[in-house]
Amino acid sequence: MATITVSRLFGSGGEEIAMRVCELLGYRYFDSQLMAQFAAETGLTDDRFVNVLEDRQITVLQNTIRAAYRQGNLVILGRGGQVLLKDNSDVLHVRVVASLERRIERVQERMHTDREGAWQMIFQRDEGSAGYLKRFYHVDWADPALYHMVLNTDRVTTEMAAQIIVTAVNHLPLPEVAQGLGDARRGDAM
Repeated sequence: MATITVSRLFGSGGEEIAMRVCELLGYRYFDSQLMAQFAAETGLTDDRFVNVLEDRQITVLQNTIRAAYRQGNLVILGRGGQVLLKDNSDVLHVRVVASLERRIERVQERMHTDREGAWQMIFQRDEGSAGYLKRFYHVDWADPALYHMVLNTDRVTTEMAAQIIVTAVNHLPLPEVAQGLGDARRGDAM
């Protein structure tokens, strides 16, 4: 009953990797299944809610993530899961990156926009994600120490990345991480 958090640079392919991992493992996908629940509870309808979150709303989001985590078999895309669940030995934290050039190409193709439009989207989304983690968790989202692994999609395909994650999650809990940490499903860390 492991959980995987995936943080990604916009346009790096992290969303596709997260969805492929869900397919391979039969896991639930937080971003698409549970975000609607959060939006309904807070009255937000736009998934670009990061800039309008208030303390009460972040508490609802955190509680939603924790409740989903307790059920296990979950992939959380973004939302600060790598920080919120950092002390849980049955959670694998992954960061997906790619070069700016490759990200621009992907965004142009996926969003049907020109190079400048793609660059603007990348800049805005990355700034929003970085700002969210800085504001609510006081961390630098690019800090590799927050993650068990960082995958560069300039170097690996979506399928390779998904297989690497599946292999890693099958080895949880990691003994060196598990030492001295309580299991949050029992309520020790929450």
